Amino acid sequence: MFKIANFVSTLKPSTSSKRTTLYYPPFGSSIPELQYAYSDGADTSKYRFGFNNQEQDAELGEYYAFEYRIHDARLGRFLSVDPLSMEYSWNSTYAFAENDVVRCIDLEGLEKVALSGSVPIELYNTPGNNHYSATNVKMFKKQGQRISKLFGFNYSQVTTAQEIIATLINETKNNGSISYIAYFGHGDASGLLMQDQKGFYTQTILLLKENLQSGLIKFTSNTTFFLNACNTANSGAYVIGNSFAKELCLETGATVIAATGTMAMIDPKNANGKFKIVGEGNFVKLTKVKVVTTVTEEIWVKNPEKSWWEIWKDDKVKKTITKEIITYEVKETIIGKEISMDDYIVK
Repeated sequence: MFKIANFVSTLKPSTSSKRTTLYYPPFGSSIPELQYAYSDGADTSKYRFGFNNQEQDAELGEYYAFEYRIHDARLGRFLSVDPLSMEYSWNSTYAFAENDVVRCIDLEGLEKVALSGSVPIELYNTPGNNHYSATNVKMFKKQGQRISKLFGFNYSQVTTAQEIIATLINETKNNGSISYIAYFGHGDASGLLMQDQKGFYTQTILLLKENLQSGLIKFTSNTTFFLNACNTANSGAYVIGNSFAKELCLETGATVIAATGTMAMIDPKNANGKFKIVGEGNFVKLTKVKVVTTVTEEIWVKNPEKSWWEIWKDDKVKKTITKEIITYEVKETIIGKEISMDDYIVK
């Protein structure tokens, strides 16, 4: 069950502006048993706006008119192809909020917008808002300051993927290389959630890789990421291919400590660097390993036993050769339901 608050100012804009609550199942179809009413007796049948703050077309049914497409709340699908489909080929062209409806809304029929954390309705789509509660920010900051004090690491507060890249470039410039990176924040299988649509997602890893190849960012041979973020190693239903943590390991070669489920601090008040899994899932250690496969094949070569005058012999003969094919994969080692990040510190 989802609850979305709306302002009802279109009914009587000159005399009232009241907050009401509308209840919807996933994707926005109506629930007749949960009708809203006004204390002043206003005619609610004329109220046109509802799910996702979009206008409903009552004549056609439970259709909502987004800026770029029409959404059918009963099907949970848009009625036309995503205008941005060529840029996001991994997504279904008709999916609403990329099927990530538990924590996301759809931005005008174009793409999803994550609403992780506690966010009041008036902050939806507000530029610069990262959807972290004050408690979230406080606890994450305490964890960062703790390891900075204990191990001498530099602590930075970042809100976008670009800020993460800039911080890593600056650390490389000042210290030569980076051996340990800890992230404290929200996350899921697609990446690290920060400002709306500006988080560090799977596709952003390629930007990190480019900076590694250019030398602007340098990792050591045993660089480790500790991701204090839920589900970053969980290839969920809405992720095609590798999870964020697995892709990070594969593309950078770094060791990654991450969670396949929802994680929480064991003692948030004291920020002791210990974490646990709530419900299903585990903490896992991801490492990149080289896989060498030997294959044999037959090729045609010039017959070494034929002289120019031996016309009865074949010009070419088959020769069996052996080749080694090198590929890379990610090895996943289960750590368990609880973890202390101090056990994985690399200095």
